[in-house]
Amino acid sequence: MLVWALALALLAATLAFAQHLAWLSSTLVIGHWSLIISSALALTIWFIRARRIDTGAVARDLDSQWSLQARLETAAELSDNLSAFAAAQRADTAAKLADHRVPRALAWHAGQFVLIVALLLLLTESGIFGFRILFAKPAPVPPPPAADISASIEWRSPESELKATAIEEIALVAA
Repeated sequence: MLVWALALALLAATLAFAQHLAWLSSTLVIGHWSLIISSALALTIWFIRARRIDTGAVARDLDSQWSLQARLETAAELSDNLSAFAAAQRADTAAKLADHRVPRALAWHAGQFVLIVALLLLLTESGIFGFRILFAKPAPVPPPPAADISASIEWRSPESELKATAIEEIALVAA
């Protein structure tokens, strides 16, 4: 589940980066958010499943791997007990465990850390991206292109000249 959460987070980050570079249209924001939500859901499911791990089963597995003769299982069962026997048993188990390292603990915690940081960055970037889309001014609509205008030149010969005559003047007198 952790691997799927990481894969979804990386896919969402790649989609966000492609949108930021304008390789994809901004209409894919819904896909971007769905990947973020599914990644967060997968991480939540993983955390719930990790919390349900039985300490007794883990102790039995480590006892068999490290040949500890059920020391870890006994220590897990007696963890609430404050008697001298339980304290001596825990001290014996701690002495035997001093030589052993927890397998893949660094990779485990590093993977968790990287995934959480990736999700936080992705959520931050998505929030900023969504804010920019929601409050962006619409781009001005360019005027439609002018209709195809064609012109031609034709020679027209002038018409005959007009003859002008003198204007007759009429006196205006009030009667």
